[in-house]
Amino acid sequence: MSIHNSAPIMQLLPGSVTLGALGVDYKDSIQPLVLEVSWFITGMERKSDVVLRVPAGELIQPLSMSEDDFVGEQVKLKGMNEHMAQVTLKNVNLEIQKAVFEKFNVARVITEEQNIFRFSGQTLSSNCLVLLTITKQESLATVSVNCEKMVIGSVLLNEIKGLLSQ
Repeated sequence: MSIHNSAPIMQLLPGSVTLGALGVDYKDSIQPLVLEVSWFITGMERKSDVVLRVPAGELIQPLSMSEDDFVGEQVKLKGMNEHMAQVTLKNVNLEIQKAVFEKFNVARVITEEQNIFRFSGQTLSSNCLVLLTITKQESLATVSVNCEKMVIGSVLLNEIKGLLSQ
């Protein structure tokens, strides 16, 4: 993880506002960033921790690809790089594509099959491929996440399961 900080805020007077920027490269990690903020009040130093967590879906950037390329890459990422689950849909009328786009920064892979939804992306730091397939059958959905980074694949699967079962 690396942090890119703007100029430090040396003094902040009561009632005033100062803006700053903080850039964080999570390096494809889901570990939260813990920052210690310190300030002085009447000569006494105070400290507090600020925890920044990044949703796993924001560690991904969209990657356009054809359905043939998707299937070919998915075959390469089977076994330990594949995470699968079956989910009972809480709302059978859920617009899967819309729900996925609201939570994950991925591209839709165009497919001819109406009950299969495919999405592709890559991790921001290392450009590892992330493939997501959701197959809907009435009130059930089968979810498959293929990714070289096993932890990210597992976390994404859990987030998708939560999304579909809400």
